[in-house]
Amino acid sequence: MLHCANQFPSHFWDSDSPQAGALGCRGGHHWLIEGNTIRFAKSLGLDCGSEGEEDADGLHQPEPKYSGYHRILSNTISDNGAGGLAASHALETYIIGNTFERNNSMGHTAPESAALKTHFFIRGRIEGNLFRDNECYGIWCDNVYVDVRITRNVLLNNRDAGIFMEMGGGPALIDNNIVAMTRGASTGWHNGSGFFAHDAGGFTLAHNLFVANADYGILVRQEDERRYMVYPASTLSWEGQPSETRPCLPEHIQIVNNVVLDNHRGAVSFPLPGPEADQNRCDGNLYTRGDLDFVPFVVNSHHGVRAVETRDLILARIADSQQPDAQVPLPYSRGPLVAFAQWRSVGFDPHGAVGAYAANVRALDLSLTVGTGPLPGELVCKLIPGVTQDIFGRTLPDNPLPGPFQMIGESPVALTLWPMPCATDDISAQPADMLPHAPPPPIATGSALARLPD
Repeated sequence: MLHCANQFPSHFWDSDSPQAGALGCRGGHHWLIEGNTIRFAKSLGLDCGSEGEEDADGLHQPEPKYSGYHRILSNTISDNGAGGLAASHALETYIIGNTFERNNSMGHTAPESAALKTHFFIRGRIEGNLFRDNECYGIWCDNVYVDVRITRNVLLNNRDAGIFMEMGGGPALIDNNIVAMTRGASTGWHNGSGFFAHDAGGFTLAHNLFVANADYGILVRQEDERRYMVYPASTLSWEGQPSETRPCLPEHIQIVNNVVLDNHRGAVSFPLPGPEADQNRCDGNLYTRGDLDFVPFVVNSHHGVRAVETRDLILARIADSQQPDAQVPLPYSRGPLVAFAQWRSVGFDPHGAVGAYAANVRALDLSLTVGTGPLPGELVCKLIPGVTQDIFGRTLPDNPLPGPFQMIGESPVALTLWPMPCATDDISAQPADMLPHAPPPPIATGSALARLPD
């Protein structure tokens, strides 16, 4: 499917510019989209949710009741003018084994440009996809994500951020992904970080590899006073509105068992613990930089806490920790810049470590050479609920290694990143309860979707 002259979906949620791809599900449900090539659309390649305030027909049709329950498998979505795939209000949609390359070829800087962007994404899964050379975010989950898993994806040489979470409270599990060589835009806080989140919480980052990104490996911060709508994970349709909203805060976040390696600006920038950054945990991560002497971290200020106050609080916690090697934080425009000992004194990574780890990622042939030195004795990684395998499907031991690989050692190991074993192979063999919450009747075709429950 090539050369569709569709419009850029600016403010599609309250304007007459619908979110419409070259291929569009038009607010439908239970579509199987498999093995297609979608290229050179002027705007979006594929939309698989609601089209927004104004439907593409211009008939003021009501919001669809059951948009979602799609399976989007093994497609190539590339070279589209704005974004690759957009899904607003897509219930229980699985996006697996696809290739997203060179999207946002027209260089849009307004919102809605990502290789894969979601709004109101509930019980969704993004697994085993390749995101390479996109002139935009790789994955962007915006404005409500509930019971979402982002796993086993390879994200190389994308712009702005590899994975971006915004305006939600989760839960979301982001595990066993490789995010490398993210490039920066001209301005903005999200200037090339591997993972970026603002005004967002309730997510777990576990067993990922963040390497050679232009900004931070991981950047989480608070920017605005906004509220998100609370949907339960058991939501079956879009009828009615949620009865509750909550403030968008960087809280209930876990950053665990990741490898964060050679990112240009620093390893992690994370909010200072406090009332508006509550119940956050950062532990069991392995950090390294070429010289290993100084791996920079930033403890950024969040809403209501100024940078100078953040520095004073860090100084007080360093004093309380009585660590003789915890030096005074360095001044920095984004928040106090600290070394690993100071990072620990704030309460982060009691079982994390700085150690030897090497990863040479080659985007052109989609390969990687990786190896470790002797792992520091203080590094302790524990199993994370819901994460039972590494990126290649190997079962995790009780004391797993950090990062997405469980078979590496001190000698370098050459790995092929793509294609990788992928869950698309057994989607059609799933039992009849694959979609236990799907209330609409099945599509009467010969595909696997015909066997879904009513």
